[in-house]
Amino acid sequence: MSLSNPRPENPCQKWIRFSGDTGEFSWYDKETEQEIKINLPISFIVLDSLSRITGYHKASDGGINSNEVHDLRKEPLEVYTFKGSEYITGLYRDIKDAVKALGGKFTASVYAVLINEKHLELVNFQFRGAALKSWLDAKINPGKIKTGVTEIIEDSNGSIHFRKPVFQTFKLDDDLYNQAIEMDKKLQEYLASKKEKVEEKASETLSVKRKVDDFDEENFNEVLDAPPPDEEMLQ
Repeated sequence: MSLSNPRPENPCQKWIRFSGDTGEFSWYDKETEQEIKINLPISFIVLDSLSRITGYHKASDGGINSNEVHDLRKEPLEVYTFKGSEYITGLYRDIKDAVKALGGKFTASVYAVLINEKHLELVNFQFRGAALKSWLDAKINPGKIKTGVTEIIEDSNGSIHFRKPVFQTFKLDDDLYNQAIEMDKKLQEYLASKKEKVEEKASETLSVKRKVDDFDEENFNEVLDAPPPDEEMLQ
């Protein structure tokens, strides 16, 4: 990063979560400090999908967060608590038990173009719990398709009842596809810069109490509600 080559800013406009309790998609508006519900149907174009850890750390009464990675088999995760002194790093297969004990949940961080009636928005979906299971089952990858959610269904895991979205795919016209490609170029520039910054920090001596500076926009999901089916922690 330099004066003539500044670090790209995050192009995302909204961070969207799904509540398994209410069966609703929503995003946090920092200006009004309110959770804004998104009504169905929802239509979006997947640009990229990464993996991360989020959750709630009971001991410190605060959130759990991590960096985002494309390849869990090769890229290490850095998992930390907002208020506590916990810090875990390593490949997912090596740290997943420790992360689970901490209260961390595997989360799919899906960057997408949200299709509204009048304009397009670059957003991020945080899928975990029952929503993650539905997302993985749908096996949706970036391509010349758009993804839609038109219904929410009820499900259960033993005595635990929850709601989950149903994902479907539809044909995408050339105009929207080309616009999505241009938006993805900006996204990839940002993700590459963000990953470079994480790698730079990893080479330094890290304090056990880590200051959160990369994820301010996403701190609304400190306490994400999610049904606890075991499938949410990938093997």
